[in-house]
Amino acid sequence: MRLLLDESLATMPVTEGVRGGLIAPSLEVEIRLGLKAADVGPDDAALIPAGEYGALQETHRLLPQLAVVFDKTGAVVMRTPVRPDEIEQSSIRLIDTRTSAELLARATMNSFFGILPEGYVRDDTADAQVVVVEGVLAMTPPEAGFNEDLARAWFILTSEAYVSDVFVIPADATNAQREDLTNVALSISAATVEQRREIRKRVADATGLDRDLLTTLFQATRWSLSTDDRRALLMLLQLGNRSGEVGPYVSALRFAGEE
Repeated sequence: MRLLLDESLATMPVTEGVRGGLIAPSLEVEIRLGLKAADVGPDDAALIPAGEYGALQETHRLLPQLAVVFDKTGAVVMRTPVRPDEIEQSSIRLIDTRTSAELLARATMNSFFGILPEGYVRDDTADAQVVVVEGVLAMTPPEAGFNEDLARAWFILTSEAYVSDVFVIPADATNAQREDLTNVALSISAATVEQRREIRKRVADATGLDRDLLTTLFQATRWSLSTDDRRALLMLLQLGNRSGEVGPYVSALRFAGEE
């Protein structure tokens, strides 16, 4: 069994921890930039963007002991040349955004900001007044215009945290395998907290971002799903995918050992 880890700023405390030997899962680990549901085999465990869960819900189950959860702030922002309340409708351009960030944008764009999307596009030539960016670019101040933290908007709108990434394991895992994977998840989430200073240094070196900025971001990050986070995750998957354009619809979350 492989352990696949998506590479993004959200997950870098885990991936950089693994690279630096600060986190040592007892599985074969593969770190991939832009990990998608299609990359995850039926026998793989994976830390993957929450937006990919819908495509894996039949073959995999969630383990709550490992996740990436942002409380009131995050690394997904909306940028506009004028105040958002001055924009009635616009195409929404997505730059380097994963499916979780797209769900977040879709869930807040009209409901919170009152902007009617004319479509979500990734074309760099698109004439869009609204741009959504994620990761390192989102943490870099814009040269002009307005910058809105979408995780903050989501919290104000729903009173819920933003669940960015989830941990899935094979649906047909045996009880022994599930127990082993639970221990792997617990060890990763614990080490990410225990080694946070050294990990933060590695992330700063890898990204060029200011360490104080990363401190603020990662202080708002949790590494497992609480009961409230489960509700927040389902809300994001449903409110951000009403049209079904971001993958299969998720009517309920399926957790390992709870069926």
